[in-house]
Amino acid sequence: MANRKLNSTLRRDYFTEPMCIGTVSEDILKDYFTLLDEVVASCHSDNVASHTNLDDLSRNDPVFIRKFLAARKTFMTDSDKEKASPYLPIGYFRDFCVEDRLVLFTLSFEVANQLHQRRMDERLEPYKMEHPLFKATPDLWRHVRMSGERPADLVNSAGLMFVAGTEFVKFGSHFAELDYGLNPGLVSWIRQRFPKSPLYVRLHPYRVFGERPSSRLHEAIVRPIDPHWWINLEVHPGQLTGLTVEIADPASPSEDLEVWWERHVKGIRRWEMSVKRSSPNYLSVMVEEIIHRNVGFQEVIGSCIHLDTSACVGTEAANAQLMHLDLAVNWYPGEKGDKRLSQRLDEGMVETATRTHLLRLENIPLMGFFEITAAFLDSRVLLREWLSAQSFAIPNEQTTD
Repeated sequence: MANRKLNSTLRRDYFTEPMCIGTVSEDILKDYFTLLDEVVASCHSDNVASHTNLDDLSRNDPVFIRKFLAARKTFMTDSDKEKASPYLPIGYFRDFCVEDRLVLFTLSFEVANQLHQRRMDERLEPYKMEHPLFKATPDLWRHVRMSGERPADLVNSAGLMFVAGTEFVKFGSHFAELDYGLNPGLVSWIRQRFPKSPLYVRLHPYRVFGERPSSRLHEAIVRPIDPHWWINLEVHPGQLTGLTVEIADPASPSEDLEVWWERHVKGIRRWEMSVKRSSPNYLSVMVEEIIHRNVGFQEVIGSCIHLDTSACVGTEAANAQLMHLDLAVNWYPGEKGDKRLSQRLDEGMVETATRTHLLRLENIPLMGFFEITAAFLDSRVLLREWLSAQSFAIPNEQTTD
């Protein structure tokens, strides 16, 4: 960032709002961005939170922290102070005066924003042989899925040894990590439910270890459901249909705590679905859960499910087979997120996202789509509404494999 051309207005992607800094010298801004880069790099390499890193620096490198604080202090705004004030009761930066603590909390937010963007950039990168994952395990490159249609981002699971109860897999003498958007419980369930179906997963390209690290804790994810859906796949060539279910905004938590929590704490806004048949023997479905986050770094995250089938109109859903189903994460940072919030899948094209696939599964029954959707997407409120909207009729029988 230090090498970016600095304008008379700070860019939106650095701060929560634009501000005039005409009285701030370019030298001070260059110092600020240089120091910001150093802290972000340190947080990233040490895998520590921004406030912890800055608190440590205040004790171990007071000259650095004073210089960083002084640079940012020159363009503190009332809005910055207002946003930092609720954090004063937290026991960080206690050796500083109130004014400087407000600056330090503001710095911790901005470091966290840049750290998040850096981690998202790395997480979503298409695979390349220069990634640490493939440098450490060059033979793994032969297991990368090469479709020719888009950059490579998945690994064939057939060559991996899954470490039960963790997010890690072993290949040769090294351990790799599943993308954190994939709950290991869901992956384990898919492997048991569809053992003969080709399965591809997203491994983090920068996370590779000679010894297995400690595992994160995950929520139990498998939730059995009994969905009812299109009984005869009545979508005709050239036809686009779909729906959107949204989380209403309750006046208070007491009105509906579950709805309030999903909207205000988790940031979930809606589920969108589009269904399109481009030919008599090709039907495609897309579902996306829209999550709007605007705490410091403004973004929209889309948890996305896509599937296709060659089943023609009139095929009973219980007898339809999917050619493939994939899970992906779509990232809409900044203004892209604003545009995405104003669009809907069931109304046609939407804003282009930065995307990576998390998982691909081939040749499974169509009805498995509902079980995977219930496990992958986060909202329980929208799941109930969405399944209710699909319940046209109950198929006479359902396949189990």
